Amino acid sequence: MNPYDFVRIDWSRPPERRRPAWHHRFTDAQGQQLYSGRLEVGVYAETPLFIIDPHSSSLDLRKPALSLQNRQGEYILPGSSLKGMLRCVVESLANGCLTLYAGRYERDKVHYEGKVQEEFRHCHSNAELCIACRLFGMLKEGARGVFLGKVNIGDACAYSDKVYLYDKPIYTLPLMEPKPHHASFYLDESGRYIAGRKYYFHHSRDKELLSENKIILMGADQPIAISAPLTMARSFILLSTLPGWRPTNFRP
Repeated sequence: MNPYDFVRIDWSRPPERRRPAWHHRFTDAQGQQLYSGRLEVGVYAETPLFIIDPHSSSLDLRKPALSLQNRQGEYILPGSSLKGMLRCVVESLANGCLTLYAGRYERDKVHYEGKVQEEFRHCHSNAELCIACRLFGMLKEGARGVFLGKVNIGDACAYSDKVYLYDKPIYTLPLMEPKPHHASFYLDESGRYIAGRKYYFHHSRDKELLSENKIILMGADQPIAISAPLTMARSFILLSTLPGWRPTNFRP
């Protein structure tokens, strides 16, 4: 089975863009009061997680990389990663712009730039932003200004008694098929547009982790590094702040 699939895009409904409420304001454009506050959220890991600590990475592929920890030694999910994940969900559910779409893949051999309508591309003006950019911010090279997001998300720290570590290294298994040049999978039925927004499936909790029994070289110079320990951090806690938003109808 393919490790991912696509959430379809309704090309007849481009993102609705409007001027955001700037951070110095206490009311929106209609004069309604804005609110700020914070949420404390619990996160449960459905399947094992591994977020590499860049300081543990080595050119020696026989040396295991380690899971990311903060200065207090707690295993963490970085706030930036959580924010990006939430943004992707908002973009999909609320019809936001395609923030990360580049259109060029496989070392510039596959070109899909024309497979997306112009109205769906990343917002380029801080005076006209889709709901995702109004909520999480907008920063784009060559764009007209930037916009600081309304949501700040801290690192999620694992409870020390809810962390389970694997006792041996795991060789990451390549999960790369199908590739972008498989147009029948990456494009819609008409072949005019991309198939949608990509999401990966959860692995089954009842099966052993997919692992190679040796180091796998991807081409001439792209090895799959060895990773250990893999953290099964079941429960996390994170803090999120939401300055200047109106909860009544979710129009940041």
